[in-house]
Amino acid sequence: DPVEYNAMLKQKLEKDLAAVAMWRASGAMPPERFAASPSLPNADVQHIGTINPIGGNVVPVQNKLAGGASGVSGPHLVQNADALVKQAASSSSREQSEDDDMEGEDEITGNGAPTDQRLRRRKQSNRESARRSRSRKAAHLNELEAQVSQLRVENSSLLRRLADVNQKYNGAAVDNRVLKADVETLRAKVCSFIICLLCYASVSLGSAA
Repeated sequence: DPVEYNAMLKQKLEKDLAAVAMWRASGAMPPERFAASPSLPNADVQHIGTINPIGGNVVPVQNKLAGGASGVSGPHLVQNADALVKQAASSSSREQSEDDDMEGEDEITGNGAPTDQRLRRRKQSNRESARRSRSRKAAHLNELEAQVSQLRVENSSLLRRLADVNQKYNGAAVDNRVLKADVETLRAKVCSFIICLLCYASVSLGSAA
């Protein structure tokens, strides 16, 4: 597994860094890095590499730890070893970042289809919601149109009834005027009859006397 292998490399690198730090603090030669005696200043390390967890490539790092026939002191060897370890750590960090970038690209590429699927589902849901909204509005509009038609029928019926009532009222008003005229005529006749009776009574009394 590349992840486990990378973790193992990191753990090994941390151990190397700790060994170099202890060596610098104590002034002794680290046994796992330098098996040669301190009296061998010309011992060279030509190629030291770190394994790239992606693809298993080796990144060579060339560095002279000892400097020719003149010899190099212990502190200089410490500085060279420290620089070598730092360079290896930097290379591992760059490889880890590249690994993370590639994994991120894979995640983006892998999640592209679900994202498109979510977008399609959202569009489908929006279309369904719009269709249901249009159906509700159409049903409400049909209901309102039915109510309008019913109200128009009721209005027509009320108008007919109002016309009938107005006609009856006009007929009753005419009858009322006729009846009033008849009452006046009868009143005049009654008055004339009373006058005639009074005249007849007076004539009858005069003849009797």
